[in-house]
Amino acid sequence: MHLTSPLTLLLPILLSHQVQAQSTGTGTTTRYWDCCKPSCAWPGKIPASSLAAGPVTTCDRNDNPLSDGGATRSGCDSGGGAYMCSAQSPWAVSDDLAYGFAAVRIAGGTEAQWCCACYELTFTGGAVAGKRMVVQATNTGGDLGQNHFDIAIPGGGVGQFNACTDQYGAPANGWGQRYGGVSSRAECDGFPAKLKAGCYWRFDWFKGADNPSVSFRQVTCPAEITNKSGYLLRGFGAHTEFCKSDMPSGIKGQEMFLSDLVLEHLGKPSHLTASQGLGPILTERAFVASLQSHQMSSRKG
Repeated sequence: MHLTSPLTLLLPILLSHQVQAQSTGTGTTTRYWDCCKPSCAWPGKIPASSLAAGPVTTCDRNDNPLSDGGATRSGCDSGGGAYMCSAQSPWAVSDDLAYGFAAVRIAGGTEAQWCCACYELTFTGGAVAGKRMVVQATNTGGDLGQNHFDIAIPGGGVGQFNACTDQYGAPANGWGQRYGGVSSRAECDGFPAKLKAGCYWRFDWFKGADNPSVSFRQVTCPAEITNKSGYLLRGFGAHTEFCKSDMPSGIKGQEMFLSDLVLEHLGKPSHLTASQGLGPILTERAFVASLQSHQMSSRKG
């Protein structure tokens, strides 16, 4: 008996969860830490059906995570009680790689497209040239330029808004200058305990770099980042990269991601189960074999 190609059977499902080619380009960076509720923490920024977890976790005045589904007003608003969590400070993974969070604006995109997305920044200027940092977009800035990454760094300056005075008793313009923040590592010594590590990071791993230029590309978010933000798109738990030579013409050359819905359709074969937020990469041949096995099992059942 001739069996219909499993790729043909699943093509509509795969295409419905297809991720477009990664965004790449060159951009600029700045820094901030305003203690306000990040924009991507509000519900509805991304359709709930697209989220595996989220919106972005916020914290109360005492830095305790809120379980409010994003409903609490920002600490930057009168009577608000939701603030940026200290856990969303940057940290070093190695001498040449760091993780963190940023307010983002990408040319040609909208907030719904960059909220929750992760970008690998390769610094091309200043003392950190050649180093890399992966940031998740948890915020947006109306005052940001195009391809602009405003990296969240405690002591980086409150900028346009300031909830740090309300949350931590910071000076009226935040710590240091309102735009730019503190200017020395020693100033971090007087910070709230939970913010010190992030402040020190700027002068240690980041070498005190002042708004270095970057090249960037969109990447799958590491679990270490999404575990801190509580923010994860459906379909990024496991992904499959197909061999271009074997791909149907309609999806040749595209990077395909399998969402939880597709895994459920397949009965969640064990070797397709996500591990620490990043699933195994399979060739199309291995994926087809898995589908054929699943299809035969279903027929026998």
